[in-house]
Amino acid sequence: MGKKPAVLFISFIFLCFSFVIEANEPPLLVTPKGILDIESEPIDTSAVESMVGDVDAQSAEIIQTIHFSGGTSLDLNLLAQDVGFLIGQPYSTDLVQIAISRVSERFHASGFPLAFATVGQHGFSDGKLTITVVEGYIIRSEVVVDDEAVKQRIQSILASVVNQKPARQASLERAIALIHAIPGYQFSMALPRPKTRSGATSLRVEQNNREIFEPFVGYSMQQRGDKNMLVGLKANVNQAYLETIQLTGLIPIDGGDQQYYAAALTHALGYDGWTSRLNLSYYQDKDDTVLVVGGNEVNIANRIERQSANYGLAYPFVLNKNNRVTVELGLLYETEDREYGLSLNDTYLGALEDSLRYLIARLHVNAQRVTDDLAFAFGIGVNRSINGAFHYESDLGQQTIYDEGMMFYNLDVAASYTMAMRYVLSLRANGLYANDPIVPSQRVNFGGVNYGRAYSEGTLEGDRGYGAELKFMYKSRRKNIYFNPFVLVDYAYAEQVRLVLPYADTSSAAIGFETGYRQHLHLVFDYATPLLEHNERFSKAVYNLSLRWKF
Repeated sequence: MGKKPAVLFISFIFLCFSFVIEANEPPLLVTPKGILDIESEPIDTSAVESMVGDVDAQSAEIIQTIHFSGGTSLDLNLLAQDVGFLIGQPYSTDLVQIAISRVSERFHASGFPLAFATVGQHGFSDGKLTITVVEGYIIRSEVVVDDEAVKQRIQSILASVVNQKPARQASLERAIALIHAIPGYQFSMALPRPKTRSGATSLRVEQNNREIFEPFVGYSMQQRGDKNMLVGLKANVNQAYLETIQLTGLIPIDGGDQQYYAAALTHALGYDGWTSRLNLSYYQDKDDTVLVVGGNEVNIANRIERQSANYGLAYPFVLNKNNRVTVELGLLYETEDREYGLSLNDTYLGALEDSLRYLIARLHVNAQRVTDDLAFAFGIGVNRSINGAFHYESDLGQQTIYDEGMMFYNLDVAASYTMAMRYVLSLRANGLYANDPIVPSQRVNFGGVNYGRAYSEGTLEGDRGYGAELKFMYKSRRKNIYFNPFVLVDYAYAEQVRLVLPYADTSSAAIGFETGYRQHLHLVFDYATPLLEHNERFSKAVYNLSLRWKF
C-alpha cells in the first residue's frame, strides 16, 4: 500500500469511528421508543350495583330521636352529621331518603362499596327513627369461564375479597382490575346489592369473548423514506407456565437488508399481580455509503448484528379504578457486532470490526391516573451497566469510548384531556440523560413519529436529549368506524458526549387523521412540514402513513 492510500486508510478509520457513534437502528415500527402504555378510560366497576337503601316506613309524626342499627365501621358522630337535620321535622319519606343516601355515600367514600343505609317497615315509631346500616360482603363467587385454568385463576384472585367483612373498595377494585387484565378475555360481572340485613351477596364473573390467537400486520412509510412491514402473532395461552407469547418479524420491502425477529413471553406469577416478561430479539442490517474524498471514491460497507435478551419482573403496588403504580426490575443483555468494509476506487482495503457485550440493570417506576376526561401517565427509569459484564473490543483502537459502569436515566410523560366528549388535547414527551457516552441501542433517537414527523427516523441520536409532541384532535364515530382529524407540533433536542452533531434540534408541524374499524384496523396519515430547516434534505414537507391490522 502506497503512502497516499495509507493516509487515506487512516482517515477512513476516523471516519468509521463517527459511523459507530451514529449507528443504524431498527425501525420504530418494531421498536417504539418513549411511548407509555396508557389506558384511555378507568377500570370498569359498573358490576357493583347502586348501594342505596329504601325507605319503607310511613308516618306523619315528628322525628324526635334517631338510632343506628348495624354499621360499626364508622364513628356514630360522623353518621349523625348526615342525619341531624331530620330532628324536629315531620316524618317524610323523601327527607329520610336524602338522609340515608348521605349515610350510604359516607360509607362508600370511606372505602366500603357494598354498604348502604335503609329504613325498614317498622323503622319509625313513637318519634324514634331507626336507620339500619348494612355494610355488605361477598359470601361466594360464581365464575362462568370455559378454560379451567382461567377459572381457577379468577377464583384465586377473588379469594382476597370473598368473606372479607365488610367488603373493602381497594380490595374489590384491585380484584376487578386483575380479572380484566387477563389477556384475550372480555368478562361481564354482576355484584347485586345484598338482599338481607346480613349483608351477604355474590359476585358473578362470566366470559363474554375469548381470543386465543391474535395475528396482526403493521406497515409504516414516509415520503422519500423507508417503508417497513411487520407481521406478528400473539397467543393468549393463559396457563400456569405461560400467559402469552408473541412472535414478530420484519418483512423486507424494496429489497431492504434489514432483518428483525422478536419473541416476547409473559408469565403471571401467582394471583396478586406479579408478572414477568422475557423479550428476545435479533437485528441485522447492511448499509453502503459512498463518499468522494480528494477525487477518490470511498465505499464503506457497514454491517451490524445485535442480539438482545431482556427480562423484567413487575408488580402493581397501587391498582384501583383510577390509579396504578407499577415498579419493574429488569436485566438487559445485549451483544452487538459491527463490521466496516473499506474500498478505495473499487479496491478492497480490508475490514474493521468492533464488538460490544454488556449487561444493564434497570429500575422503572410507572404511575398512571385515569378519570372520565383525564388520562395521565408518568414513568422514570434508572439504568446501570454491570461492572465485569461489560466488554468492548475494536479495531479502531478506541478502547475507552464507554465506561463499563455507565449510568443513564429516562423519563416518559403522556397526558390527554377530553373536552365536551369529542375534543382531545394530548401531550407526550420523553427524555434521557447520561454523563458519559452510552451504547448505541440505549441512546435517545428522534425522527419520524418519534418527535420529528417532518424528518427521517434516527435524524437525531444522542446520549442525552428530549422530545415533546402536542396534539389537538377531534373524535368522531359512526357505529364501529371512527375518524379523528388532528393537528400537532413536535420538538426534539439531542446531543452526544464525544461528538458534535451538525445540528442538535428539530421541530415540525403536521395535520392528519386517524381512522379505523373497532379494534381491528387503525390507520394514521399526516402531512408534516419542518419548522427548522437544517439543510436541503429537511426543507420540504413530507407525508407519513402507518397501518395496523389485527385480524
